[in-house]
Amino acid sequence: MMKKRFFQIGKYFIIVIMIGLIYAGICTYTGFGIPCVFHSITGLKCPGCGLTHMFLALLHLDFKTAYLENQFLFLLLPLFGLAACFHAVQYIRSGTVKRFRGENALAYFLIGMLILWGIFRNLPL
Repeated sequence: MMKKRFFQIGKYFIIVIMIGLIYAGICTYTGFGIPCVFHSITGLKCPGCGLTHMFLALLHLDFKTAYLENQFLFLLLPLFGLAACFHAVQYIRSGTVKRFRGENALAYFLIGMLILWGIFRNLPL
């Protein structure tokens, strides 16, 4: 049963990576990307603005540009990766995913920080 869950997680991981690479190819070779609706309407940057450019820079191992595109999410990326790996391993081993103590509080804290980041990055400095 554990082997089946391992291949199931692997399949989803490969699908997500392939979709990401196809989107990166479309963005790189056509210049077309999904526009930010918030930015299009308000002219302001949302907390996620620059995410596509950040990932494209990471694909080229250009960490400085990736950081400059969205500093907050760039710094959180390892945390999200660790959390995804932790939950994947937990699911493979037990067939369920149980949140660790304080995970909800951490999620609410990060949402609050994202909102503050969205405000801060639009202040004229």
